[in-house]
Amino acid sequence: MAGASGYHSTDPDRGARLCFHLKPGSYDTAGVIEVLEQMKVFYRGERVVLVRDGLSAHWSRAMRAWVAEQDWLTLERLPAYAPELNPVELLWSSLK
Repeated sequence: MAGASGYHSTDPDRGARLCFHLKPGSYDTAGVIEVLEQMKVFYRGERVVLVRDGLSAHWSRAMRAWVAEQDWLTLERLPAYAPELNPVELLWSSLK
């Protein structure tokens, strides 16, 4: 499962949105790009700043090339090991 918690920057009263994606096996770069393509549809033309962890698929050469072509997406990275800063990690721990 891949997931993201989203907040609307111009209307904080809308609350958080949860985007998630399910697939068998683990996520590689192609799988993460598939998730981001679906996120693009979910946010329908809104600009998105995605704060991500250090998963290697987030940093591959193919991922960097794909992101460079996306005008709707800005990526920021969490510190090396900081699960307490990632709200999705709290979701995963609750699900477990």
